[in-house]
Amino acid sequence: MIPKNLQIPLLIGIGLLFIVFSVLYFKHRKKKAKQLLERLSYFQEQTNAFFTEYLEIQKQFIPEETETTLITKWKPLYTELSKFHLSKKNESAELLHFKKTYSNLHKEISNINAEIQRKQTVSEIAQTVSVFFTQLFNITKHYVSHNEETSFIEKWYEESKNINKADVRDYDEKYEEIEHFKQVYPTLKEYFETANNQFIQNELLKYDSLLSNIDGKSLDNQQRTAVINDEDRILVLAGAGSGKTLTISAKVKYLYDVKKISSKEILLISFTRKSAQEMTERIQNKLDIPVEATTFHKLGLDIIKNDNGKRPEIADENSLTEFVHNFFENEVINHPDLVKALTEYFAYFLEIPDDMAKHSSLGELYEEEKNADLETLKSKYDREKYINQTGIEKSSTYRTLNNEQVKSLEETKIANFHEWHQL
Repeated sequence: MIPKNLQIPLLIGIGLLFIVFSVLYFKHRKKKAKQLLERLSYFQEQTNAFFTEYLEIQKQFIPEETETTLITKWKPLYTELSKFHLSKKNESAELLHFKKTYSNLHKEISNINAEIQRKQTVSEIAQTVSVFFTQLFNITKHYVSHNEETSFIEKWYEESKNINKADVRDYDEKYEEIEHFKQVYPTLKEYFETANNQFIQNELLKYDSLLSNIDGKSLDNQQRTAVINDEDRILVLAGAGSGKTLTISAKVKYLYDVKKISSKEILLISFTRKSAQEMTERIQNKLDIPVEATTFHKLGLDIIKNDNGKRPEIADENSLTEFVHNFFENEVINHPDLVKALTEYFAYFLEIPDDMAKHSSLGELYEEEKNADLETLKSKYDREKYINQTGIEKSSTYRTLNNEQVKSLEETKIANFHEWHQL
């Protein structure tokens, strides 16, 4: 038991000790809090630096080397933060974001690279689509022929497949233009047909005065369309007196005056010399265009003359006969295989008719027999009698090289073959 005279001093001492320990405790807490704040400030600065660097490298494709450098550089901070125990109250959202980002850094970078590559592909596709529509606009300024249409569609076929397979998203900058391409390309045939019809209508209005005065005559709608149409091949069906020559003349005038086609590049061909002369006179004299129509034969001769430097000689009807005779008299001896084949042919197969002496050649005999008036067998002979008599007559006509009479052509061939080869 503590004496009464000591109780008060003891209580005072305990109070003083409590005050001293309290002061020391609060100083320690204050120091710890200061250190924690300093540490948190350090972590905050480092995470800010990390995200600044990370955002900077995301502006372009991140190579593997850059990714490895980033991971290595910031690994100590991640390790230190992982070991540093922070209460939920003190652990800021930025620090949590850093830890989560760093732990998934490789996956995030892979996704970032994939998106960069996707956007790059979309950008290239957008440029391609822009070129497509520029070319489409330019080509439809004039009439698009079938060959041009086919060539244009084939040219863009592979690109269309690539564009359709591409990952284009509705938030991409050129999304609408790319989608427009996807709608237009599959319907290009209809697009060109519409564009051509519109082109023809525009040309008809623009050159109405020209088409209304071709040698003082006005063309009807079908003739005007035939003139304006710039297809690779145009078939115009028209009867006599329907204005074919007028339409051709108008076509020449349209090409020469409007399209500025040189007269040397315009070819007019007719079947007859008379129609070619008529067309030339109309175009040169009445339309004042230096284009000359020609015939197929004259065109061929002119082409040969321009290529060879001289006009070719046209063979007369006796040239082939003279050539054959000359060959057999002078050339055939130089071809042993041909001599053998010809000899076998004459020996085995050539049957000279009995009345050959009455004709100058086999050709003459053939023409006579071809044009002969023949009656039916029923009107002249009894069938059985005719067959028997004809059989006897025919059998007497087959003779071999040894003048032996046989009953059929086959027996003649066999006998001649044996005789020829001394069998």
